[in-house]
Amino acid sequence: MSGARRLTGLADVTGQATLPGYDPAGHGCGIVHLGAGAFHRAHQAVYTDDALARSGGGWRITGVSLRGTDVADALNPQNGLYTLIERSAEGTSARVIASIGHIIAAARDRAAPLAAIADATTRIVSLSVTEKAYGIDRAAMDADPAHPAVAADLANPHAPQGVLGLIVESLRRRRDAGIAPFTVLCCDNLPDNGGLLAAGVTGLARRIDPALADWIAANVAFPSSMVDRITPAATDETRAEAARQTGCEDHGAIETEAFTQWVIEDRFPAGRPDWEAGGALFVDDVKPYEQMKLRMLNGA
Repeated sequence: MSGARRLTGLADVTGQATLPGYDPAGHGCGIVHLGAGAFHRAHQAVYTDDALARSGGGWRITGVSLRGTDVADALNPQNGLYTLIERSAEGTSARVIASIGHIIAAARDRAAPLAAIADATTRIVSLSVTEKAYGIDRAAMDADPAHPAVAADLANPHAPQGVLGLIVESLRRRRDAGIAPFTVLCCDNLPDNGGLLAAGVTGLARRIDPALADWIAANVAFPSSMVDRITPAATDETRAEAARQTGCEDHGAIETEAFTQWVIEDRFPAGRPDWEAGGALFVDDVKPYEQMKLRMLNGA
């Protein structure tokens, strides 16, 4: 939509898109999400948007782009707002998502992700960064010292760049300041992803400070989860549809299929959003659901 106003506030929306059922300015950020790509914005951020609409709370998201700057450049001028286009056999719908408060581009400010995670207001650190970014040796269930990010963080643990190092150093800072730890929630589809991430974090910590590793093992929750939602790359047509639906120019518009799934182990000592509002299923053990999904995929 040439000449349309940039989406910067809910009052800008003049089209048919559904608006959030809450005032985003009334809710602080309690989640830091590492890997603020399209999948996160079509999945965890949408569940959080539903949770805020139904139950409120200080659960908006500070997103962290670990490598690029495109997401920060798209969303920060829009105050975190973006349009989600949902396509199905029944048609196309749109809603404006307001659950993201700010995007940190680590490439521009290496200290900002660590400061956000270590802050006492952060109660959940979630991740969707792809398997290779973690630097975990699954066979050994340990941090992989040969992984470039792990090696760099072992050499300079107080100024980490990798995801394991960020978690370890922020937990060290919180422990030393007497601040309760956050819950660490892996949102990458890896078997036993909570256990895998716990092994990587404690493994790295043990190489840096064995007492810190013991504290993490005793005090930090790493619930497993299983996620599903197909999120193709946004195109010019995605942005054009967002403009038709909102009356605004939206540089952060994304599109997705209608089906979405999130199964989560209910271990959140520091609290959590009402993700059930978006249809999340909380269980004692994710493994049976992982096995069921694997059987369905193999059957197909």
